[in-house]
This record gives sequence, C-alpha cells and structure tokens, in this order.
Amino acid sequence: MDQSNRPQSGNNDISEIQTIQSTRSCVCIRSKFTWIIFTIVVIASITIPTTIILTKKKNVAETNSTTIMMATTGRESIALMLTTTTTGPSTTTTTGPSTTTTTGPPTTTEAGLISLKSTAGVVYGVHDTRISHDSRAAQSGPGIVEYPKEEPPAHACDGDTSTKYLNFAPCLYSENSIQCGLHTGFYLELKGNASLVTRLQICTADDFPARDPLTVSLEGSNHSGSNLTLGSSWTLIYNGSSGLEDDPGRRTCGIIQLINNSIQYTSYRFLVSSKRSSESSVQYSELKLFEY
Repeated sequence: MDQSNRPQSGNNDISEIQTIQSTRSCVCIRSKFTWIIFTIVVIASITIPTTIILTKKKNVAETNSTTIMMATTGRESIALMLTTTTTGPSTTTTTGPSTTTTTGPPTTTEAGLISLKSTAGVVYGVHDTRISHDSRAAQSGPGIVEYPKEEPPAHACDGDTSTKYLNFAPCLYSENSIQCGLHTGFYLELKGNASLVTRLQICTADDFPARDPLTVSLEGSNHSGSNLTLGSSWTLIYNGSSGLEDDPGRRTCGIIQLINNSIQYTSYRFLVSSKRSSESSVQYSELKLFEY
C-alpha cells in the first residue's frame, strides 16, 4: 500500500467531523432561537389580553365613578334648590303694568299710574252734570239723586276693585231704567303736583253688568276750591268709550283708552253718559289715570 495516501484520509475525516460539529452547532442555535421566539409568543399571548382586559375594567370603573359623581352632584344641586330660603319681606318684580308686589296687604304700583289722593281727602260726587256745565252735588242717602253711604265716590279712587262707587240718580233705588245713573260722576283736586293724563281705564264692580258705564268723559282744571263747581273751570280732554264694551268680568279693568292731551292739570272731573242696559244705577270700582 502506498504510504503517501494516509495523511489525506486523516484530513478528510477531520474535515467531516468539523462539518458535522458545525451543523450540530447551527441546529442547536436554531433550536434555542426557536424556543426563545416561542417563549416570547406565549408570554405575549397571555400578557397582552390581560392588559387589555384590565385597561377596559379600569376605564369602566372610571366611567362609573364619573357617573356616580355627576349623579351625586345633581342631587346636591336639587337639594340646595329645595332648601334655599330668603329671609325678610319677599319682593317680586314683573314686567307689564304691574311692576312691584310685596307681602302683606295687596298693593300694586302700575307704570305711569297717577295717584288720585285728593286734597283734604275729599272726592265730590255729582249728578245731573254734563260736560262744560256746572256741577250739581250728589248726597249720600237712599233717595233720588243719592248714592249709598257705604259706596261713595272716594271708592272709585282708592286703588281697590273690591270697593265701588254707585249712583242711582235720577232714579229711586227701586227703579230700573236706561237713564238711571247717567250724568253722574265725581271730581277731585289732586293732593300732589299737576299731572299730564294721556290714558284712562275703568274697572267693573262686583255685580250686574247692566250697570257698567259705556260712554265716559274726563275734564281737567287748574282751578281749586269752589271754582271747581263751575263748568267754565273745566276743559274737556276725553269723551268716548269706557273700554268696557265687551264685558271683561266682575271687578276687572277694561281696555285702556288713549287720550290726546298735552296740558297738565291739578284737578279732574269724570262723568258717565251711557251704560250697558236698563238697571237702577251706574257703578264702577276704579277710575285709573296714567301719565304715559
């Protein structure tokens, strides 16, 4: 046998062994790498869903907590609204003619309303009195040209629709006629300063719509005392509808009537020249005069 070939055989064996070792090393590395990836996937498959579930639970808990807080806040707000009180006299402000109402006896101030408080507190009733003519005094009593003592002309100026002024003249209180109560009324001198009347309003009394005035007049004067009995002392500023053509109901004010007037007066005379229908008298609870 040729001795020169032996070394080559040994080299080949060594080369094969190295190749096998290298292959085994690669397989081992690949196996380890595979296990690492597998482990990561397993951990991820457990960790990620768990994290998502916990996060959702946390969000739900936070939402429920917020809802509870909102509901609690709402109840507290309602409780505060129900338990809040105000001490002292209550005052309510509203728009429209009525502006201020306070507790106690009912008192109402209307925009532009003129106070009809008279000098010395006297309101003079009249009968058989026409526009621009002298006034004829009406007396308290049950007979002709009279008005009841408990229903005087001052009741038409007291701001209270539960009281009234009633006048029978020229009839007896037992008569019923379309003429009963016509050409009656009253006059007064204002206790305050002169006023510029631009509107008037009549309020009905408590009974019998037939007694409601339908046509009325208003005269103004800057005279005083006994001069106010003279027709020449008065200037006509309104003659027309009372605003009660359509019955508004009992103790209720009618439609406000506009007055074309530019002069201030200290005294006023109010007369009724027609009423709704036949009855024993004319009656009304209030005459209201306004400045604007």
